[in-house]
Amino acid sequence: AYEIYQCDWSSDVCSSDLNYFDLNQDQKKKLDKDLNDDLNRLRAERFKQIAKSLRTLEKKSDQPGNAKFLSSSYDEVQQIYKESSPYFKDSTQNLIFSLSDSQFTGFQAKLRKEITESRKTLPSAREMNDELIDRYQIGLQYWFGDLREDQKDLLAKFVQEKRYPWKEKLKNKEALLESFEESRPNNVKMKKFVSEYIANYDSLRIPEYANAMDAYQKDLHNFLDS
Repeated sequence: AYEIYQCDWSSDVCSSDLNYFDLNQDQKKKLDKDLNDDLNRLRAERFKQIAKSLRTLEKKSDQPGNAKFLSSSYDEVQQIYKESSPYFKDSTQNLIFSLSDSQFTGFQAKLRKEITESRKTLPSAREMNDELIDRYQIGLQYWFGDLREDQKDLLAKFVQEKRYPWKEKLKNKEALLESFEESRPNNVKMKKFVSEYIANYDSLRIPEYANAMDAYQKDLHNFLDS
């Protein structure tokens, strides 16, 4: 069930978010059960439509001269993720409300340390760019098949030349952490924050990061169409 938390190939929200929490065995078992329940509900309510959408993408891939196939398919896949994410809202809320004070403190310390260490690498961002290239390759190959070596080279060139907004992303992550910390004493606020984080993550982005990502997404679309 943990697989549903894996990143889609351009998302900020992924399975690594769970690694910040030192869960005990009871919490892991409860989370696994909750996620399976969510996944079963998603299967029952959405999988027929998802399968239909994917079959449509497959048919489009066979159409010659469709220059915008990759970018339009990218948008459709992103939409599938966004429409599926709310199904995991309840399991995430159950997990967050089960955290002890020490687990919450450990989460804060891990995330702040990660932000500090990431800022040190910003001048070159080489390691983060390498990870981004790997994510893009895995995502593209998963949805569209194996990439040729020249396509891999073009992808690496794109990532090196078109700056991903790492600086803005770290600011956004810090802002999200502060919102999370401020919400914790109030169950109503915490439930609202977790719900938005899972179901409508884009709404929580700070304007600086949102604008930078909009510009980057345009560059990514142009690359996919090239």
